[in-house]
Amino acid sequence: MTDLIQRIHQVLEQRGKQRGRPILLSMRVPDSPDLALSVGLDVEEWVARGWVDFLIAGFGSLPYSFPVEEWIRMGRNHGIPVYGGLSWKFVFDHVEAIRGAAYRLWDEGVDGLHAFNFLDPARFDSLHEIGEPEVLAGLDKMYQIDLDRKRVGYMNESLWPGQLPLSFATQAGPARFDLKLKIADRPERATRVQVETRWANPDADARVTWRVNGEGQPLARAAGSDQPGWSGWETRDLRYGENSFLVTVQPPDSGDPSELLTLEELRVWIRYG
Repeated sequence: MTDLIQRIHQVLEQRGKQRGRPILLSMRVPDSPDLALSVGLDVEEWVARGWVDFLIAGFGSLPYSFPVEEWIRMGRNHGIPVYGGLSWKFVFDHVEAIRGAAYRLWDEGVDGLHAFNFLDPARFDSLHEIGEPEVLAGLDKMYQIDLDRKRVGYMNESLWPGQLPLSFATQAGPARFDLKLKIADRPERATRVQVETRWANPDADARVTWRVNGEGQPLARAAGSDQPGWSGWETRDLRYGENSFLVTVQPPDSGDPSELLTLEELRVWIRYG
C-alpha cells in the first residue's frame, strides 16, 4: 500500500505541474492510527513523506467516540488539515444528532467536516449549519453512546469499538457498568436536558438505577419519543466533557434469575428552545 500511495502521489504531482496548479490527495482513514496500521495502512509514513495533503478521520460509524484527537495530533505534527468524518446512520434521521456529532468533532479541534452517504439533502436540514461551530453552539442537539459496529464487512477490523449493546447477568447479585459519553455543549446553559434509554427487555426500568457523574437519578419513565420502547428522565447533572453513566441492574424478584437484561441504546438531548 505504501508503494501504491507513492505512485499515486507521483502521478498527481506530475499532472499538477502540467496543468499549472496542484492536484491534492485526500484520504479517508480508519478510526485510529493503530487500527489503520493493523490493516496495513501506514498513514503516518505517507503523511511524513508529504504524499497526503489532508486527512478525513474516521469511517463515521462511531462519530461520538472514535479518537479523532489522535489524527488531529498527527496532522498538526506534519502541517496538514484533518477533517472529521460523518457517515450517514439511522440516528441521523434526527437533525439534532447530526448537530451533536458535528459539534463534538469541532470541539476536538478538526479543521473541517466531511459528509459521506448523505444522499438525500432534503432529509438533512443541518448541512447549512454544521460548517460553523458558532452557529451550532445554541442549537438543540442529541448525543448517543456509540453502538458497536464490528460486523460491517470490509471495515470489521478498522472500527473503534462501541459500548452498546450491553447485557447484564444478575445470578450472582447486582450487575453494574460505567458508560462514558463526551458532550461538547455546556448542559448547564440548556433549558432542558434529558437522558433516554432503550432496553431489549420489557419492564427493565423497574430493576435499573442510574448515577450520572456520581449523582443519583430519578426512575426512568416512558419517554415521549417518536419511537416505541424508550424511557427517560430529566437531569441537571451532565457537564461539558466526559460524563459517567453508572448503571446498576438488580436481580429479579421472581422469574428466571439467569435472564439477561440488555441495554440497547442511550442518548442525551440538549434543548435550548
